Amino acid sequence: MTTGLRAYTANDLESIATLITRIDCEGAQPRRVTAVELDEEFDGVHTDRNRDVIVAVVDDHVVGYGYLTVLLGADIHRCYIWGGIHPDHRGHGLGSEMIDRLIEMASERMADHTDAPVALRAYVPTSDATLEAMFDQRGWTAVRWFDDLHRPVRPVPSVPEPVGITIVDWDPMQTNELRDVKNAAFADHWGSQPSTEHEWSQLTDGGAARLRWSTMALDRSSRIVGLCLVHRHDADDEVLGTTYAWIDKVATLAEHRGQGIAAALISATMQHLNNAGIANVALGVDSDSPTGAHRLYERLGFEPWTRYVTREQWLSHAPG
Repeated sequence: MTTGLRAYTANDLESIATLITRIDCEGAQPRRVTAVELDEEFDGVHTDRNRDVIVAVVDDHVVGYGYLTVLLGADIHRCYIWGGIHPDHRGHGLGSEMIDRLIEMASERMADHTDAPVALRAYVPTSDATLEAMFDQRGWTAVRWFDDLHRPVRPVPSVPEPVGITIVDWDPMQTNELRDVKNAAFADHWGSQPSTEHEWSQLTDGGAARLRWSTMALDRSSRIVGLCLVHRHDADDEVLGTTYAWIDKVATLAEHRGQGIAAALISATMQHLNNAGIANVALGVDSDSPTGAHRLYERLGFEPWTRYVTREQWLSHAPG
């Protein structure tokens, strides 16, 4: 039996998608990843499949995967590492070999970006004690916790209508203004950076986007002051045994917070999901969100699903 790591080839796309599905179905939050979704992920901007993706093989069969996501920013640059090993092939050192190679690749990849501090990060389910221990052994610090929450769509929560605010359907013709609102609203969120036109197009035009269920908030001057963007991964139905939609982004401009706009956006969006026959809705939230989003979602009936921790190691000095 021969084992090892090698570079990605075009023939690996379907194998990696199948492998991620198998790995995630072993966890608390099953999902089915398709080759189409993975192809969007390896977009050539944040992940260059020709240099940022590797696979682990046993006798030429793909049993592990790893890749980098590079996010360049004005204040810091971030490089996320992602990967996993098939459950039947764990315990033989492939996971450690994969992580070490990805760290090496990330260091090489970010060597030319010396204009800002560089952070390597990984998003790890807290339920995976083995993976947590592997990052502990390498000196990666746990810096931030995030929660995926979910609830049935019915009954749709009834919330007060914000004074002077109108909730309307998402208007694709206003995509530039919507991007500006998202960028401004997330400016004080940890780990966030402004979405470029390319990134915003991925979020709003990609295969998972469901703009017909998404909403936005207008003030008395018809200026956009908030938004709620919906994604749906139809292939997940098979492994979840039910239908889910994801609230991918909820954003309210800072000067309009505290008026109930986010709750009204979510309620209107959930009414769209209800009308479409979607059974459940989920979202992700920073446990230390400066907007108090976690408390809002709990009041709206969302319950814990899966918790993740961001692990971090700096290649250069952290800012400050």
